Amino acid sequence: MPINDIIKKITDAHTGLTTYNMGLVQAKAYRILQQRTNAILEPHNITAIDWALLGLLHEAGSKGLRFAEVADSLGVEPPFVTSLVDGLKNKKHIDLVGLDADRRVKILVITAEGNKFVNKTEKMLRVKMRYLMKGIDIKDILTYRRVLLGIAKNDTE
Repeated sequence: MPINDIIKKITDAHTGLTTYNMGLVQAKAYRILQQRTNAILEPHNITAIDWALLGLLHEAGSKGLRFAEVADSLGVEPPFVTSLVDGLKNKKHIDLVGLDADRRVKILVITAEGNKFVNKTEKMLRVKMRYLMKGIDIKDILTYRRVLLGIAKNDTE
């Protein structure tokens, strides 16, 4: 059954709320969002996971984050974070700093250049992906976000 028929079935009645139908629609939406995000980020030579790391550091501000915190937030192993850091360091978007209390501990921080890039790119992504949200009420988007947060929270319990 084509994905558009599945979407119609789900929106027409609760009978489309099977786990397999919901999984198909979720996978389709994820692929669309991922492909569009990667296409927009590609000219800047970064990936969606790089973008997620930059976002985490942007939100952390000057206090930065430890490698383990980043790995946990991204759902990856710390060695993978090291490879991400190398690429973003080369682009001058992030830097490593030592803790005053223990210089052996390295903290990841976003640079001023990285902050400018995040601010500019966030605006660009929102504009270029706005068409995907056409006809979707902001309340529904916020509900969707709460559902995703709830699922993520419940998985850690």
